[in-house]
Amino acid sequence: MKKLLGVALTATLMLGSANVAEAKESPKSVKKLAVKGKLPKTNGAIGTTYQALKKQVKGGKLYDSEMGTYYASKHATTMYFFNRYTKSDVTSKTKVTAIDRTFKQTSFTKKLTPTVMYQTFGQSTSIGGQFYDSYIYRDAYKAGKYYLMHKSRANNTVTLSVGKKSMLENTLLWAND
Repeated sequence: MKKLLGVALTATLMLGSANVAEAKESPKSVKKLAVKGKLPKTNGAIGTTYQALKKQVKGGKLYDSEMGTYYASKHATTMYFFNRYTKSDVTSKTKVTAIDRTFKQTSFTKKLTPTVMYQTFGQSTSIGGQFYDSYIYRDAYKAGKYYLMHKSRANNTVTLSVGKKSMLENTLLWAND
């Protein structure tokens, strides 16, 4: 009985530790997700209705901001934007038009530098331009019918935003400064 209990405990610990180590995303997997209107480690996608998003991202909250109306995950690591100006305009059928999430660079198999982004996506586009300042680098890349904005920071984090060109220009270009 002791042996059986020991084997079961060892198997449980091994399975538990496998869940603790998160799989790292590759730059190519980021591109595949962006083409679908998604980002790594997010539940919703562009086109998801507000009603479905609330079921997928439990504990989130709807906010008004200068950037537009968005639904933020419980710890505000992910923001799902709507093409609406105030919370009262968002109905159960309103669809997500952009997603914004900040990651640690260690979440990826390669650090998402401008060089790696260029190698993965090709030439950057005119939206967002190439901004440099003391701690942030921003660029945007075409990903199918969507665009992926990349903001690399000196604090070893990266913010990725996916959406249609107009949504990124109007709301997320100046976000997270």
